[in-house]
Parts: sequence; C-alpha cells; structure tokens
Amino acid sequence: MTSPNYFVVSGKDYEDVRRKLFNDYGDKARILTRKEVPAGGLLGLFGQRRLECTCYLSSGLTALEKEQQQKNDRQSKKEILSMVGYQDEQFQQLANDIKIIKESVSAGIVQEDIHPSLKKIGDILEDNDFSSSFIKAVTETLRREFALEDLDNFALVQQSVAEWIARSIKIYEPSGPRFPLIQILVGPTGVGKTTTIAKLAALQGLSPNRAVERRIRIVTIDSYRIGARAQIEIYGEIMNIPVELADNFEDLRVFVEKNRDVDFILVDTIGKGPQDYQKLAEMRRTLEGAGTGSEIHLAISATTKTADMKEILRQFEFFNYEAVVLTKLDETTRVGNLISVLADRGIPLFCLTTGQSVPSDIEREGIVGYLMGKLKNLEFDLDQIKTILSRKAVKAARRNQ
Repeated sequence: MTSPNYFVVSGKDYEDVRRKLFNDYGDKARILTRKEVPAGGLLGLFGQRRLECTCYLSSGLTALEKEQQQKNDRQSKKEILSMVGYQDEQFQQLANDIKIIKESVSAGIVQEDIHPSLKKIGDILEDNDFSSSFIKAVTETLRREFALEDLDNFALVQQSVAEWIARSIKIYEPSGPRFPLIQILVGPTGVGKTTTIAKLAALQGLSPNRAVERRIRIVTIDSYRIGARAQIEIYGEIMNIPVELADNFEDLRVFVEKNRDVDFILVDTIGKGPQDYQKLAEMRRTLEGAGTGSEIHLAISATTKTADMKEILRQFEFFNYEAVVLTKLDETTRVGNLISVLADRGIPLFCLTTGQSVPSDIEREGIVGYLMGKLKNLEFDLDQIKTILSRKAVKAARRNQ
C-alpha cells in the first residue's frame, strides 16, 4: 500500500470544497485538514476569508484490510530497522517521535523554514505591539509578493512594510460641507474629552490662511462632573469663545437652532463607561437635539488595553460615530495595537492629542507621520511613503470624480 498523495483544494466554505473535491476526484477523495486563509484586501486584513483543505485519495480498502496492512507495514519497518541495528526500544522511540511530528503537522504547528527577514520583521512588529493577525498578514504578503532575493534586501522589506502600515491608517474625511459644522465628542470617563474640545476649538479658530476668524460656539452637556463646566468655560474665556450648558434634548436643539449662522459648534459630553447602558442611552437621546448633520467622534485614550479598546469601540457603536480621536499619545511608547485594532475594523482617525497643552499638542494633518514616528526599530523613509500615499490619494480622487 503506497502513501496517499496529498493536495490542496480551496473554496468559499466547506460545502464548496466538498463539491469541488467530488467533481474533480470522485467519491474516494477525503479531506484531511482545513484552515481559513485571507483572500484579498489590504494585507489580508479587510478581504473575505476562504477555506483551504488538505485532501487525499482513499485506497478504498476495508477496515479489516487496512488494519492488516498497517500490521504488515509495521512489521516490515521493524525488520528493516533491525537490519541497521535498531532495537525495539529505539524503534518505539522513533515511532513516538514520528507520531508527534504527524500530530503537529495536522494541527498546523510545524511550519516551513522561515526566511530570516520574515522572522526579523515579525519580531520588530511584535515589539511594537502589533496584533498577531496583523503580523501574520504582513508576513504572508511578503511571502506572496517578494522573491527570495528581495527578502534578502532587509532595507526593502522594512520600507515596504512601513508603507503597508501607513496605508492601513485611515484618515477621516468629511462627506461634504456642513453649516454649521457640529462636532460631538463621546467616550469613556478620563480620556480627555474636555481638553480635546478646547484644542479643536483653537484648531478651528482660524481659517487655513490664518487670517479670517471663524465663529465658534461650545456647548457642554456635562452638568454632573464637578468643575467640568468651569474647566471648559475657562478655556472659552481664554479663546474668547462663548460656552453654554444643555441639560437635555430640547436645550441642545434650541442652542443649535439659535446658532445656525456660526461656523462651528463643538459639543462636550458626559464621560460614561461602556457598560453604563442606561446613561449612554440618555446621552444619545440628548445628542439627537444636535440634528442628523452632526459629526460624532469617539475619544479613546492611547493607554487603553487592546481588549478594552475593542470593547469600547463595540459598546459605543450605537452613537454611529464616524471616526476615533486617540488621546494621550504622549503617555504610551507603543502604537502597534492601536493601528492594528483600527485597521482590522476599518475605522478612520479624526485627530490625535499628544499632550496637555492648549491650543497645541493636537495632530490633525500629520496623523500618519506622528504614528509612524512612534514605531521602534523599523527603519524607513517617511517622505517617500508620504509621496506614494499622496499620489494614490490623487488617483483615487480622480476616479471618484
């Protein structure tokens, strides 16, 4: 009895693989192992997944015949090994070793020899706190798109990986002009929403030519936290921006209606934990007073653990936030987990805050450059990446026209 010939069949799901297997090989075809693999999408992160099965052709022997055949094979192997000096104990140890290897292969543990560049880039990404799925996507893309001589060029590997990382960072772009532009910041307690509102007010206070003043209003619905209103009012006095309080839906609706002629309205909200469902629902009802044309952005501290960040993103989904504001970037040394989580969900970034100073310490235009600058031990030319991204953005804009 010869060993079965193994081959791979892929499909969109298990039934699709079985259908292809029967059509191509008949009823003697069998599935040995199966695993999901990424198919398309940036780094395999955003595309659909396919099922890849390792298959073989059955010999068609009965169970009794198979058992007898296996006994004969074992006896033949023992005779061969005894001829070259193997004892029964050595044979048993060898059989155990082979069994472990076969089990490891079936479980997908044993992998092909990895190129040193793949190992090195994987270690760098892991040290930067990128998720295992992101790292796997990067290494699989390198295997697929790089020849061996290209993998030997580690500078090229680093530059390419850096470009992929930069491309995975999505930046929020408004769908069109809104007057007034109403920006609402929601998020958990303690992430720095009030300070971020003040920074956004300062950022929006002048037009791009830094000459024409814009009319800005700030409204807070945080009447619960001691000193919250006082803090935002102090910022407002410094920047000469009026600040008002809205306790409910009607207060906010009236405020927006009487300020229809301004350029920007910034709304500071109550900080609530993602598990505080009732209070979150009450706040959502209040914010409906701002109208459907408002932008809602979710503020998350960059120091948040990965699992907690995923939970916050999920629990605040019913606010229909359009983008994320990452705060307190100055308080963390690793950003790979932040990039990974947002890239995996395709969520864009609205801005970053990088310190406590108002009106500075906020990044809106330089988000990609700032995050890429936080990566450790990855060497690349950021200007070259910016040029590539800029060209692609121009091409995309032309296609959408």
